[in-house]
Amino acid sequence: MKKSLGLKICASLLAVPILGTFCRGAFAVTNSTLKVGSEDIFTATGSESNAEETATYDSTTKTLTLKGYKGKAIDTDIASLTINVTEASTVTDTVKTLHSTGNITITGKKLTLSNGLDVDGGFILESGEVDLGTTDLTAKGTIKINGAIKAGSIVLTAESPAKAKIMLNEKADVAVTKYINANYSTKATVKGIELNKVCANAKIINIDGTGKTASTTTVFSSDEKTGVTNGVKISSALCETSKDEEKKEEKKNPDTADSIYFYVAALVASSAIFVYRRHLAKR
Repeated sequence: MKKSLGLKICASLLAVPILGTFCRGAFAVTNSTLKVGSEDIFTATGSESNAEETATYDSTTKTLTLKGYKGKAIDTDIASLTINVTEASTVTDTVKTLHSTGNITITGKKLTLSNGLDVDGGFILESGEVDLGTTDLTAKGTIKINGAIKAGSIVLTAESPAKAKIMLNEKADVAVTKYINANYSTKATVKGIELNKVCANAKIINIDGTGKTASTTTVFSSDEKTGVTNGVKISSALCETSKDEEKKEEKKNPDTADSIYFYVAALVASSAIFVYRRHLAKR
């Protein structure tokens, strides 16, 4: 009896740490982080600001508001974070100045990042301006640009899914010193870079040109053969009017000289008809 009781006690003592481990696993909470410089300002409810109150996170809208923030890197694992720049802000660091394991949307005014932007999800520049200097914007998910951006390169990583794209929309104003590059590691590659209404005759650039499976889709130069490695600018201000459009425009808005010519010709013709009618009346 005593032996049996001893075994039960031992078994119970052994079960305690196992039960503790189970409880910790069953009730574990996944912590989210939003590090702005040296401070973690993530909060599950309400809002939280940094000491200078130049960075504020609102848990309701999942929005980080930057108001004249000047400091070190921003790092987060929030699944979908919006960064609203209400006053021009600058992030300077020796590591990636903006890194996220989720999706990032930026809107508002100018955000300067000294050392790259890297997201594991998708990236959207909804409005405003992002200045990366000569450093790169890298993402695994789709990149959408609706504002102004300056960068060394804009790149989809090799781990990007087949449907991931770089989309330059109507209000996009893009300047890179190196290249825009959509890399894929899958045979299901489709058009990798889209110009959506940036110019009147927006076209999709799929720089393989063969229609076959491509491992790399890159913006190429006008001959569609040579890869751009020394920079490219894309914006509606740089669009060229096609010859067909020029002809249509000429029909809608003839030159002033042509207008004068037609007016004088019509005036002369009407005068001649008037003189002729008077001549007939005298007869």
